[in-house]
Amino acid sequence: MRRSIITTTIVPVLLAAAAASANDGPGSPGCTNRTVAGVYGFTVSGTAPSGPEGPVEQIIGLATTSFDGAGNFSQIDWTHGAISGAVTDRAGWGTYQLNRDCSGTMLLNIQDLPFPIELRIVVVDGGNEIRTVVMAPLPNMITSNGKRIR
Repeated sequence: MRRSIITTTIVPVLLAAAAASANDGPGSPGCTNRTVAGVYGFTVSGTAPSGPEGPVEQIIGLATTSFDGAGNFSQIDWTHGAISGAVTDRAGWGTYQLNRDCSGTMLLNIQDLPFPIELRIVVVDGGNEIRTVVMAPLPNMITSNGKRIR
């Protein structure tokens, strides 16, 4: 009797816990911060002010972003503004939080910027792609798409 209680009660609970833990990685249903652990290459485009009091300009760019799987990230970006010109090898860092539905938030600090950038994100394709939109500060209207490199 005691053996059947262990077999019918404890073993299924342990198997369920192991399965839930295994589902936190790439390709699993639902997301956690671990879903995006790795390095992504992003393309960036949109509009942003060309300077503190400057006109709004079109920008394009690239970034390599490394997510640690625990809610922190670092990146290097390269951008080019239609008015402000090129900015290369600019460091960035911050935090992120993913929800089970694969939506989430990022707070990005960029070298030499006195304020953080707030983004909303969606993880797609089992964690192989990340799509973002800048929510603040205004009047930034920037989106990016990232694809897993490794």
